[in-house]
Amino acid sequence: MLAYLYEERLLDTRFDLRGNRGGAALSAKFLNSGHILGSAGVSLSFRENGSDKSFFFTSDTNVNHQTIIPGATYPDRVDNLMIETTAGADPDAELYTRRSEELRLGEAIEQTLRRGGAVLIPVFALGRAQEVLALIQRYKDRGVIPHDTPLYTAGSMRAVAGLYDRTRESTPRLNPEFEVEQVAQLRVPRSRSRMQESVDEPSIHVVASGMLFERTLSNLLATMIVGDERNSVFFVGYAREDSPGGILLEAERGDRAILSSEIGEQTINCNVDRFRLSGHSHRMELVELVGRLNPTNVVLVHGETEAQSWMREAIESRYRDVTVIVPECGKEIIL
Repeated sequence: MLAYLYEERLLDTRFDLRGNRGGAALSAKFLNSGHILGSAGVSLSFRENGSDKSFFFTSDTNVNHQTIIPGATYPDRVDNLMIETTAGADPDAELYTRRSEELRLGEAIEQTLRRGGAVLIPVFALGRAQEVLALIQRYKDRGVIPHDTPLYTAGSMRAVAGLYDRTRESTPRLNPEFEVEQVAQLRVPRSRSRMQESVDEPSIHVVASGMLFERTLSNLLATMIVGDERNSVFFVGYAREDSPGGILLEAERGDRAILSSEIGEQTINCNVDRFRLSGHSHRMELVELVGRLNPTNVVLVHGETEAQSWMREAIESRYRDVTVIVPECGKEIIL
């Protein structure tokens, strides 16, 4: 017999954590973190030395609205804050707004289609995929791109879309009436010959993986289109430098690069660009969030060393009364 090992809790509704043998008061509530479907920050309230205290973990967080998911909800103030630092080493993200990037992506897709090219948008199957599909539907509805442009998808992202739709009334949404599965989509053909035919016409392919890892559909499609200057590969999320996606982003037009060890070097002739449509807040938004929540202690997590170092310096220079902690793996922290 299968049974859940957890209890369901409503967002923004406090619940007791003491358990049957608990003594000191301890309660929690989940808050929408604005990242992807189901992502939540955790707010803890407790008594310590006769005083009320609070702790908040942001989780992966986004202060801004996306296409489907609204921006995060935060407490008014906390004593202790644990905050993600994913974008701490990305200064370029501060230069863009989501609105400007959405407009720029729409224009770039339209230009590619107008010159007879195919657009490949590599995505993470959960979160980015559904947001991008909603955005493409918006482009069609507003006449940015032709309404009859073929849109190809495949894999688990289609199943995840169903999950998004089934929970649209019970989870945070900008428009609960919108359904991802109502976006007209074609399945990416299975055979290579038909797959090649699909990219030989003006079309959009939204597939995983987001970093073009080898032996994924996005990698295979990329190898099919990078040699044609009419085509485009548009990244909408993070791509690690040593991944095929990172390699393609660093390549100049005309460069030779290896995206697939099976195929070997290819000449990169297509248009390649990155659009800042991340599910994470950029680093200055995180620093400003620290000021907004006004904690005594800040614990930096979920980021590379460079990202955490920048965040630490920025917080300490702006908020001199805040103690910033960069935890070591396996070491206990006392706040």
